[in-house]
Amino acid sequence: MSITVNEISSDAVQNKTTVLPWIWFANLPAKDCNKRLLLQRFPNMQTLYSTSREQFIAAGLINQNGLGAVLSDKYKENALRILQRCEKEGIVPISRDSDEYPYLLKNIPDAPYVLYRKGKPLSGRLFSVVGSRRATGYGIRMAETLSADLCDAGFTVVSGMARGIDTAAHSGALSANGDTVAVLASSVDICYPPENKSLADRIEKNGSLLSEYPPGTPPVSFHFPVRNRIISGLSEALLVVEAGDKSGSLITVQLALDQGRDVFAVPGNALSVTSRGCNRMIREGAGLVQEIQDI
Repeated sequence: MSITVNEISSDAVQNKTTVLPWIWFANLPAKDCNKRLLLQRFPNMQTLYSTSREQFIAAGLINQNGLGAVLSDKYKENALRILQRCEKEGIVPISRDSDEYPYLLKNIPDAPYVLYRKGKPLSGRLFSVVGSRRATGYGIRMAETLSADLCDAGFTVVSGMARGIDTAAHSGALSANGDTVAVLASSVDICYPPENKSLADRIEKNGSLLSEYPPGTPPVSFHFPVRNRIISGLSEALLVVEAGDKSGSLITVQLALDQGRDVFAVPGNALSVTSRGCNRMIREGAGLVQEIQDI
C-alpha cells in the first residue's frame, strides 16, 4: 500500500520540498557515476525529484544504464517511509544542501547525500580519534586521556564506536563532559557492537550518533571501510592511538591524507603488534603525540 503525503505529519510534509528529495536520491539503485551525471544535468534536487518522464527523455537520460529507477514511484514511496520512520524515532535527516551539513565533510569528493542524526547537532571543531579493536591497556588509557584533553581544548571527538580504541575515545570525551560524535556502520537506531548500548545512549544524550544509512539498516562488513571516509572527512585532523600492520585504522589514515587532513599517531612498544602501524606512520611523517601539547 502506497504512503501519501497526508499520512505523515506536518513537519514531515514541510520536508517534502527539502530533505525528502535527497533521501529519495540517496536510495536510488543507480551507480554513483550516473548519480553525478544527474546532479550535473539538473539545477537542484527538487527539480530532479519533480522531473516528468517527458523532461527526462528530453534531457537524453532515459537510456542511461540504471537511471530508469528515477521514473519509478516505488522509490519515492520508500523515501516517504524513511522520512516517516525518522520522525517517529527522533532521527534527523540532514541533506547535503542543509545548513547543518558539516562544511568539511561536504567538500570531500564522495560526501554522503544524506546524514541521519540522533542527539545534538554537530558544532565546533572536530577531531577524530581511532585505533585498534584489540587495544591494549596502554592504548585504552592513552585514547581516554587524549580524548578528554582534546575536549578540554575545545574539540569534539569523533570516532566509530567500535570495540577498543573507539570506545575508549568516546568514553574519555564523555568523562570530560565534552561532546563526541559516533559515526556508525549501521543506521543510528541499531547499536553495534551490542555491548555498547549504554555508551550509545550516553553519546545520544551528550553528543551525536551519525550515519549515512536510513533507519533499519544493519551493520554489514563493507559498511565499515566505507564509513571511515566520514570519520576523517568530518574532522580537521586524525589521531591514531594503536594500529597493527593491517589495521582498518590505516584505511582511515589514507582517506584522511587524501582529504588533506593532518594525521597524528601515538608511539607504542616496538615489540607490540598493535603499535606497528602507528610506529610506521611516525617513521613516514605522521605527527608524534605523547600528550595534548604535541597537537
